[in-house]
Parts: sequence; structure tokens; C-alpha cells
Amino acid sequence: FSVKDGLIDNRIRDILEDRQGNIWFATENGLSRYDGKQFQNFDARDGLLPGAHFNVLFEDATGMFWAGALNGLNRFKPDALAQTGMLPTAFTEKEGLGDNKVNAIFQDDQGRLWIGTDGGVSRYNPRSNSSDTQFVTLTEKDGFNKNVVNTISQDIQGRLYFGSGRKLYRYDGAQFRHINFVNEYNKACLSG
Repeated sequence: FSVKDGLIDNRIRDILEDRQGNIWFATENGLSRYDGKQFQNFDARDGLLPGAHFNVLFEDATGMFWAGALNGLNRFKPDALAQTGMLPTAFTEKEGLGDNKVNAIFQDDQGRLWIGTDGGVSRYNPRSNSSDTQFVTLTEKDGFNKNVVNTISQDIQGRLYFGSGRKLYRYDGAQFRHINFVNEYNKACLSG
């Protein structure tokens, strides 16, 4: 696919298939949704972050979409994006993100949303008694240096892993631990 086919931009950064089978494209000029027949494009005119260069798309367990960009994070219901008056919610450092550049989005097995940014990792917690939201950015006091987080994953034991350049951090729910690959490999060889 290209702009000739209806895509909003040829520079595709991420692709996601939603629950209805639509294919979403995060591009350097907005978002495109392909329904198998045609494209529908979205940008700042639809309430997305102005001038957004989108890096990552994520659909959470409730069906809400999250689109991470160089200048923040958008949250929206995919079917409501094109409807008048149903504007996406925007989050930036002002709302508590570690940095405006969003590189990774992950939902853990407890339903918490983790946002990897150029300023570390932020955790999103919806407040159950209001429409307000809360971002907590984990820092040095939690054992996490303010590093660029490019990827997030979880193992079967529920521990989270954060890839940061040449470093890997493991989070056990209480604190971060820098993983030294040589030491971890040696321990595995000696114990197994």
C-alpha cells in the first residue's frame, strides 16, 4: 500500500489489526485504517496530536486504542474516532508521561498499561471513581535509570522486562533490577 492507494503517508512505523479485522497504520503524518476495501485517514483535524509522527499502536483489553507519537500519546475508541464530538484524549509530559516521545506500549497481566518513552517508563492507572487518569513515572528511586525504553514484555512469572538501548531491566512488581547477561547466563549454567 502507498499514498496512491489512499494511505495517509508512505512512512509506516507500526501496523495493528483491530478486533473487527481492520488494519491500522501508524505513520509519520497520522493514522490510516484499512477495512479491506478502502482507507480512512486521521490526523490533527480529527483530534489527534497536532504534527504527530506516530511510532506505535496498541489496543488494550477493553478495546481502547493507544497511539504513541514523538509528541505524546493519544487514546481513543476506534469506531468513535471519525464521529463528530468524539475526540481522542491526549497525554504528554504535562499529564505525567516520562517524556513526550512514546516508543512502546504494553498491557501486563494485571491490566496495567506501561508506556516506554525517551524519559523512562510510565505506568497508566485509570482512576475508578472519576474520569481523571494517573501516570506514574518510575525513576532512580525505583531502581530504574532515566533511559530510553524501546520495548516492553512480560514472562510467565509476571515479571516485566524493559529494553533500553544496551540495557535490560526486570521489574518484579516492587523494584527494577538491571540484568547483566553474562552473570544471568552463568547462574543458569551452574544451576541447571
